[in-house]
Amino acid sequence: MASQEPSQELLDSPLFQITPQFTSAPAGSHSSALPKFPYRPAGSQTGFLRRVGNSIVNPKVPIPRAAHAEAPGKLRARQACSHCREQKAKCTGRQPCQRCEEKGVDCIYGLRSRDVLDRKIAELSAQNQLYRDLVYEIYPGLDISSAQKVQHVFNDLGIEVEPTVYSKARSASPVNSCLRTTTYDTKIGSVDISFTIKGHTDEDFNSSQRLQAMGFIGEHSAIAWLFELTRYLAMKSGLGPGDETYPPSISAMNYFQDEAKLETLEDGFQWTRPPREEADQLVNYYLRTIHPEFPVIGKLTFCWQYQSYFSSPNARPGRRWMALLNLVLAIAAKISPLARTYHGKSTGHHGIYFSRAWQLGIDHVALRDSPDLQQVQVEGLAAFYLLSIAEINRAGRMLGTAIQSAVAMGLHLRNSSIEVQFSTREIRYRVWWTLFVMDSSLQAITGRPPKTDTRFCTTPIPMPYREEDLADNAIRHLHADVYARNQLLRPFLFFTGISDHITGPRLAGGDQIAGSESRKANSDERVTQEVTKYGATTTSATSVTSKTSMTPKISLFFVHTVDLSHLTHKVIGILYSPQPPHISSPDLEITISSFNDSMNQWLLHLPQEFNFTTTHNVRSCSPQTVSLGFRFYAARIVVNKPCLHYLAYDSTRPHPPQSFHQAAAKLCVRAACEMLDLLPSTVDLAWLYGTTPCWLVLHYIMMSITVLMIELFLHSEGQSSEERSVLVQVQKALRWLKFMSNSDTSAKKAWLICNNILAQHESQNSPVHEIQKGQ
Repeated sequence: MASQEPSQELLDSPLFQITPQFTSAPAGSHSSALPKFPYRPAGSQTGFLRRVGNSIVNPKVPIPRAAHAEAPGKLRARQACSHCREQKAKCTGRQPCQRCEEKGVDCIYGLRSRDVLDRKIAELSAQNQLYRDLVYEIYPGLDISSAQKVQHVFNDLGIEVEPTVYSKARSASPVNSCLRTTTYDTKIGSVDISFTIKGHTDEDFNSSQRLQAMGFIGEHSAIAWLFELTRYLAMKSGLGPGDETYPPSISAMNYFQDEAKLETLEDGFQWTRPPREEADQLVNYYLRTIHPEFPVIGKLTFCWQYQSYFSSPNARPGRRWMALLNLVLAIAAKISPLARTYHGKSTGHHGIYFSRAWQLGIDHVALRDSPDLQQVQVEGLAAFYLLSIAEINRAGRMLGTAIQSAVAMGLHLRNSSIEVQFSTREIRYRVWWTLFVMDSSLQAITGRPPKTDTRFCTTPIPMPYREEDLADNAIRHLHADVYARNQLLRPFLFFTGISDHITGPRLAGGDQIAGSESRKANSDERVTQEVTKYGATTTSATSVTSKTSMTPKISLFFVHTVDLSHLTHKVIGILYSPQPPHISSPDLEITISSFNDSMNQWLLHLPQEFNFTTTHNVRSCSPQTVSLGFRFYAARIVVNKPCLHYLAYDSTRPHPPQSFHQAAAKLCVRAACEMLDLLPSTVDLAWLYGTTPCWLVLHYIMMSITVLMIELFLHSEGQSSEERSVLVQVQKALRWLKFMSNSDTSAKKAWLICNNILAQHESQNSPVHEIQKGQ
């Protein structure tokens, strides 16, 4: 748009009658010396002219400044010294400046803001690099949850973990020498977890009564491993669906008694009082053998009520206590005859006791009445009894009912009510963790997901003291002091995040109440005193790490059992979850290595009295030592089984002999052999049912023999010493199953399944042929 010149009327107005000021200019340069008066073009928003009413005014007229030359020696200082800056005075910028020199003070020049920023950036960059190097250094030794957190943060920040970090992770632990491997191509040696975990089921569990009775069997169950092995061997032999020896369903591999029917009694017999002598024998056996593994009842309370019941002929306790008593008698009667038969003693029939308990405390009662602590104990004992008679599906369903009743009572949370006595709280904590341990065992047997979620659990781990010791004032104070309790339990827990389960009271603002230094010192002193009772010496709670010199108690054994159960929960949740996203190959290696390293550390810090690896005579081991050994090796097998599975069933690409998965598979096979080493070479059923957790021994044996058969059929040629030891262990497992089958129907079914597999797929030159010859 063309600019418009101002009108003549505007130019004649007084606003423009201003005498301009001229600067000196050469002669003849008149046009350059004239000032240029700005005007406002049409539509412009800038300029000096603006309209006020009907008049146009020019409020500001630019007047050129005269250029003043700076006097020599009066140049402006680029930076003032600190003293002049504080006094807000002019500084000459010299060193020293004039003002500081006159006042006789030190003349100091600080960094400029830009220099400060540059230095700060350099410091932060160096600090960031230091932190990154530190994370790279400790990354291989982190537990799996911490390593995953670091990996997620790196991914969010776009930081790629260096390959050397993964190689360090595979050989981080000096203890786990089996997994220290040479460098190899990760594309060849890696495994995708999707090869082993299916997100679907191939069975219709509603199609037949047999499948309904068994229920779903997941990928980490020994039954599923057996079924997969038999189908693979059948297809390798040219068989397919429809052939006589081809396994049609996973129920063909089920060696438990899920199809059996429960015995029931007519109404009116449930209140029958058991004979006193027989009841005393069974109760004593239960408290001595089973209660340390399954402390779901309060021992002192139950014994007092038991004495009161038999001391008064007219006593008539409530339905739930009578159900509790009959379940204790049923469990002891089921297990003890197997050990007592060899001493010429007999006990009552366990089915009768269970039928009474079922009518008193479960049938038409579990959902009709609101749950209380006794009802949770009744349901937990009923689940344990069903497990002991090998009715696994019913045991899992009953345990789910018990856990839901416990959650309804808030047993999964720490109790801070002042109305609940100290000893009662501890009993409730033990009830919850007993159900948790049993859930862990049933997870491994059935391959099903857990029924308990530790993310929603804050119940403290039970204190390592007998119930009889809880009346001690020192223990009472230790229970009330959250910090001292944490410090006492921390050295015993490797897989249990203690901060996740034990929390102190919190203020309204959300900050946890922090004790004073004196309170912390008192807590340290309490912990020191309690650890001294175990036989260890220490100076503060933070240094309570020496456990090998402590004299362990049965309650300490249960703490270790809970810790191993946490490991099983974590392993199944990470390695055997069908939910995407699946674990990448490097992450899988780090995960398995982390679990193995943690298990090695757990084993190194186990009290000597519980150490099952140092004894040469398993018959001299305590029941607690044998139980921890079985649980440890079972967890080791579950951790490393994905690598064995991959190497056994994926023959589409070569596997380097020094690959990570070869080493992990060997560790899985070795764990199976070491688990069978916990059994004496000579079959002794009295020792078995009197020392071991016999309700789980069949599962442990079948887990081991399945892993060893996979190794024999798909890897071994029977030439090396390690392969020969596998043959010996398979023969040993079959020998134990055969002798157990004389008094256990489930063991007989398991022996027949294994024997048929070996018989159908043996060849004259195979190592399996030697097993068949030795039977």
